[in-house]
Amino acid sequence: MKQKLKISGKLSVALLLLLSSSGCYFTSSNPLPAGPLDQELLGVWKVADVKEASGPPGYVLFAKSQNDRLQIIIMEKYFENVEIYQGFCSKIGSEKYLNVKKVLFGKDGQSAELDADFSLVHYRIAGQVRLEMTLLNETLMKSAVKSGQLRGLLSDRENDLNLICTTGELADFLGRHKPAELLGEPLPILERTNRLPQPAAK
Repeated sequence: MKQKLKISGKLSVALLLLLSSSGCYFTSSNPLPAGPLDQELLGVWKVADVKEASGPPGYVLFAKSQNDRLQIIIMEKYFENVEIYQGFCSKIGSEKYLNVKKVLFGKDGQSAELDADFSLVHYRIAGQVRLEMTLLNETLMKSAVKSGQLRGLLSDRENDLNLICTTGELADFLGRHKPAELLGEPLPILERTNRLPQPAAK
């Protein structure tokens, strides 16, 4: 059974952001249809409105990788508590999504492989300076699996869901629903910043 993750302003907890499959959020064996790279995502983003007492604010770096893919680096302070993801953008109608997989490093810290399944996240960029990401409605997804609208595997206690439908089936399902139906819990809002955190003075 996967451990439930709580969403809070502190990046180290919330950044689930791109949701490794160790979280309670559902996963998908297949992604949404690949779209062009969203250039507005590229650059450095900082978690907004985090009080100093709650811990480091946290940063997310979106960089262009090969074949219009994204390299996503999440960190606290200067490359501390780093998590790395790879992914790409999708667009269904007017709605935008990220398809991401966590990069898993071996014990040697060098060898790496991608997580087996995708996590899907809705996103919206407001005024080129505010990034709003939202988890999809997992209750809706579970109901769709139970009713046969989507194909997926539910754990015995129905805590965990892995969708096994095709890319086309996923896109058709999302396209038939309004954002108000599809969207679940919002992630911490990110604001564009000009630079990464600086290393601590020695």
